[in-house]
Amino acid sequence: MGDIYSRATEVLIWLGPYREEVEHFVYTIRELLPLITEPSNRRRLAPWFKHESLFDDSFWEECFYMGSPLGRLTKFALFYASCRWFSRAWTMQETFLARRSRMFCGEVIISVSDAIDLANVLASCKWHSEINISLDKEGLVSNLSWLNELAAFSSFDYVRQEEFDQHRNRWNEDSSAVHALAVLLSRYRYSGCSDPRDKVYSLLSIVNGQSFQPSVFNFIKPDYTVSVEEVFTKVTKLVLEKSRSLDYLAEKRLNLDNNSSLSLPSWVVDHSLCRGVTTIIPGAICKPRYDACLCGSTTYPQFSVTDSKIHCHGSRFDVVADIMTPMTAPPESATGKFPSLSFWTFFLSLPPFINGRPRFDVVWKTLTVGANPDDSKIWVEGHFKTWMMFQIIELAKPTHGPASSSVLRDVMNQLGSSSSTAEQNLYHLAAAQLDRDDDYCVVKDDWIWGAMEFREAAATIVKERRLFTTERGLLAKTTRTLRKGDEVWMLCDAHVPFVLRPTARTGEYEVIGDCYVNGFMNGEMLEDRWNVRENIGSLTIV
Repeated sequence: MGDIYSRATEVLIWLGPYREEVEHFVYTIRELLPLITEPSNRRRLAPWFKHESLFDDSFWEECFYMGSPLGRLTKFALFYASCRWFSRAWTMQETFLARRSRMFCGEVIISVSDAIDLANVLASCKWHSEINISLDKEGLVSNLSWLNELAAFSSFDYVRQEEFDQHRNRWNEDSSAVHALAVLLSRYRYSGCSDPRDKVYSLLSIVNGQSFQPSVFNFIKPDYTVSVEEVFTKVTKLVLEKSRSLDYLAEKRLNLDNNSSLSLPSWVVDHSLCRGVTTIIPGAICKPRYDACLCGSTTYPQFSVTDSKIHCHGSRFDVVADIMTPMTAPPESATGKFPSLSFWTFFLSLPPFINGRPRFDVVWKTLTVGANPDDSKIWVEGHFKTWMMFQIIELAKPTHGPASSSVLRDVMNQLGSSSSTAEQNLYHLAAAQLDRDDDYCVVKDDWIWGAMEFREAAATIVKERRLFTTERGLLAKTTRTLRKGDEVWMLCDAHVPFVLRPTARTGEYEVIGDCYVNGFMNGEMLEDRWNVRENIGSLTIV
């Protein structure tokens, strides 16, 4: 199939008969895209220069003599969501391998390259999240992951030999094609197909079309006589063995009820599911201080993988104690994102100092680590503190009832009497707002946008991760499927800790996900003051 697209002079993509909604797609590309990519305008719109909202009509009228494009972008998003082509797994082949491609909706023609440019621009301006807020408020679409496919089309340039070379000390010499396949499987997890095996098979021709040697077909070929479970197990096993580390265990897939229709070992990536946990490992790869386990310095045998089990060595470091309750977004709060009640209840349960550091700093670091893949900086002062202030203001709303008022009193009492300078400053900032009758009228624009940037950076904690405390009194976060009593392990062949769950069999565990432990991941293992190495033993992951 890949040869057909690569040999074709042009690939024509049919989105269906003409619909009026496609005109909003055309408008966005032909009129809005040139406007927002003009250099002087881009400085106004890019969030790292000056924050302006799609909701702000006055800004658009003053700067561009037009109303906000939010309405038309929202209709474009709905059209996008209704087109199955964008979410099909085989779409990647059609787009990557074609010399030229165009989309047709009736007689309307749209350039694929222009659509990709649009996706990247809207993502860089962070408007796609505002459009999602608009859709949620109107009850039209919930949690729309739109533009992910288009934005991903342009990312394959990074899955090259150069990227593999950066990690050559970890991967086998003949593994560049396997490395590329693993990266693409993660980036295109939102794609859909009627046969789950095509989540893997649809990418093979793309990888094979590059200059990787040996070819990916030397390791895996499309074979529909093999079951879905066998395909996913083979791919996961292949990546683990070729990467020479257990870091790939962090590549978890989840669904809303945490269950899967497939019967897979806990360590096998279920590619039939689209929701993925954003791992903290990518940032760790280039930062040796995050090597919590110092896996390269141990003399224990390397792990081995069968079709059902992983045999490895590691050290049980800690146990999950208390878990922050699930958080969902309030319906109308642009700066809320996490319900204030659950956040503050957990925050107040923490001691003022955690492992010798103020809890304010520890919570900020734990929430944001690994949560900003674009490497933008999320600061305590400009982002986290203003977000915390809005959470306090949210508690003061009378619609939340007496429980919220009680938590508000506890919050202000603890912050006001805290010995932490940051918490004292937050107390005075919030008190100044609560003492006014027009709370939201006096809020500065910089505060709003700082809080919104923090919300976006830490959004993964809402969807896929949970904060928790350990029996040692440390603050950590891991995949949302954890339970009290799960164990934090240092595995000899992994660069970050993992949360494992003991099974009924002694020495056997299920993997829950990778884990960030504050106060343990920034070089503390260089001296091994936690005596992890003294307790290394063998274990089996099933």
